[in-house]
Amino acid sequence: RERRAVAGLSMGGYGALMLGLRHPETFCAACSHSGAVFFLHHHAPDRPDIDAIMDGLSPDDYDLYRLASRIGGRAPAIRIDCGVEDYLIEANRDFHRHLEGLGVPHDYHEFPGAHTWDYWDLHIRESLAFIAGRMEL
Repeated sequence: RERRAVAGLSMGGYGALMLGLRHPETFCAACSHSGAVFFLHHHAPDRPDIDAIMDGLSPDDYDLYRLASRIGGRAPAIRIDCGVEDYLIEANRDFHRHLEGLGVPHDYHEFPGAHTWDYWDLHIRESLAFIAGRMEL
């Protein structure tokens, strides 16, 4: 755990948080850039591709809101960021408020930018520093 972290962007941001919250014994940190944090909680209507992915997944095991509600004090260090021009900004703000309401410690940041490689290339450095500060090397 002390030498393992997970991070991702967009759907990978969801995946990083989901893995960190499902397996806090495995990861010391989980970071999300522009994460699709609504996945399974408020899925996108009229998206058969997302419905196909969700078919058969248990919300208890994959919904970030439910996972965060059960994590208690065992959560890995969590860092979330999103661009204010990103179409996922409101979903990230909602999840941030959910974590605050639960008292789950996390770092949350909003920066100028959209759902683009330029944004992610810039902010991955901050996540790497966040992770490095939590690892026992």
